[in-house]
Amino acid sequence: MYKISDIRVNITSYNRDKYIIPAVNSLLRQSVGEFEINVFDNFSTDNTLKKLIKLDNRRIKLYRSTFNIGGHNNFKRVVNQSNKKFTIIFHDDDLIHHNYLEYILMALNENPKASLVCSGMLRANNPQEQLFKNYNFSYKKFKDKSNFISLVYLGFPMCFPSCLYKTENMKKVIKIKAEKFGKICDRPVVYSAVKEGEEIILFPGQYIHYRLHSGQDSNSKANGPFPNQIFELQKLYYNELYLNSNFKSKLIFLTSFYYYMSLDFKNFKSEYNSRKTFILEFVEFVNGKILFVYLSKFLYFLKIRNLYKVYRVIKRNIGQYS
Repeated sequence: MYKISDIRVNITSYNRDKYIIPAVNSLLRQSVGEFEINVFDNFSTDNTLKKLIKLDNRRIKLYRSTFNIGGHNNFKRVVNQSNKKFTIIFHDDDLIHHNYLEYILMALNENPKASLVCSGMLRANNPQEQLFKNYNFSYKKFKDKSNFISLVYLGFPMCFPSCLYKTENMKKVIKIKAEKFGKICDRPVVYSAVKEGEEIILFPGQYIHYRLHSGQDSNSKANGPFPNQIFELQKLYYNELYLNSNFKSKLIFLTSFYYYMSLDFKNFKSEYNSRKTFILEFVEFVNGKILFVYLSKFLYFLKIRNLYKVYRVIKRNIGQYS
């Protein structure tokens, strides 16, 4: 039977003195009992360390790099030092539902083949712990990884800092070069952490309140994602979903592909003459046939994705599939 001592809980941190204390406190208040919180600070230059030290809590262990090694290398540092069965890597600016780790353990003990546990999230400018809903213990299990990938591709906001990984898997996955996907390597890492025959547990509730603020790297286009990284990500979905023999997976890919490529093209108008040129380059990138683009474009103009958007709005109102 798994216990909290089988899970290494970590936070990667860099210059988050405004937000890290609420993030840490949401972990300290977990209903599962006491456990260590390992903070891997990437040479913060603000008051992050001072505020953590001021907490004076024996459960908080600080690991500070001697210089800024970059976000991906800091993530690798966490994984490589993990010495427990499972690993969780939280963000330094988000909040965690107080029952989340307890529910994770319950799910793991019911599903010994599970190697990945994750949840949905609520995006908020000012997340507060009292705004979390009281969820009953309920989850969805995936035995086929492609069905999970399909759900995420369709729009489910799988939350990266909610993920619990089997550590031995992550130690292999982390070898993936960051250059291949750049700042959008989070989902490829998650997918790669699930091996053949293993299962995925998804809590559909908003167990993470994901803080929106100007300091997030996702708000900057200076360091990507670049066209080749966008192509690599879409190639992953093309291989996993469109080339899959499962009709449902193919349909989900076709429903969303043209939509995503149209959004991405807007960031590269200065590099490509047209959206068509951008998409045709991807077709060549995967050595594919143009037919799937026409099919996806047809579904795009029929606005089939809007049906799922309506479904998500309904779910959001009951605290799920935000």
